[in-house]
Amino acid sequence: MNGAQHILEAFHRHNISTVFGYPGGCI
Repeated sequence: MNGAQHILEAFHRHNISTVFGYPGGCI
């Protein structure tokens, strides 16, 4: 797992939405 994947996984675990389409959050 590279740095970017680790960050995306962290966002996903905390339900933070991102430009990559992860659900939840208010970003």
